[in-house]
Amino acid sequence: MVHEEEVYVLGKSKQKAAKETSMRKRVEDLFLERLEYYKVGLSIPRRTKKYHKVIELIGRLKEKYPGAAKLYTVEVIPEKDKPATNPDLLTKKIIWKKKNLYEKEIGQEGSYLLKNRPI
Repeated sequence: MVHEEEVYVLGKSKQKAAKETSMRKRVEDLFLERLEYYKVGLSIPRRTKKYHKVIELIGRLKEKYPGAAKLYTVEVIPEKDKPATNPDLLTKKIIWKKKNLYEKEIGQEGSYLLKNRPI
């Protein structure tokens, strides 16, 4: 009886990397544009400012763009003088920043793994 081992081959493709980069950037731009829209809206009359509504909007945004959402941490800062359970609590600001895995995620674009199983 012969025992064969599995063989893995890591492949890289410039065309695949370009395609994946393009797709990521498009979704990421849409995600960031919407975050900026919500942030600017905090200082514009008749735009959503209530804390629980902003949290809901951010949650929906993360649901709509999961690929971009996993690359960023988003923090919604409420007013300091009211408890979080207060339905009239307003949002003070929205902050987002890239996660540490951002560079790792970009570095893997265009890569694929082939696996050869023994018969």
